[in-house]
Amino acid sequence: MNKLVTGRGNVIRQAEGFKQLGVEVKRPISSNLVEIAQNDALLENDQGVERHPAEDKVN
Repeated sequence: MNKLVTGRGNVIRQAEGFKQLGVEVKRPISSNLVEIAQNDALLENDQGVERHPAEDKVN
């Protein structure tokens, strides 16, 4: 569960990013999970964690 909603490049945040790029969504992700993932991103930024977008990519 932690890798889905927390940490760099978490799956929920990536999926939401695809939605913003215009990918068609068949089933929405639970708003609770989206909120947790977004709050985790805010916490990382507040703690001064330097983001490296290349590291967020999933191969």
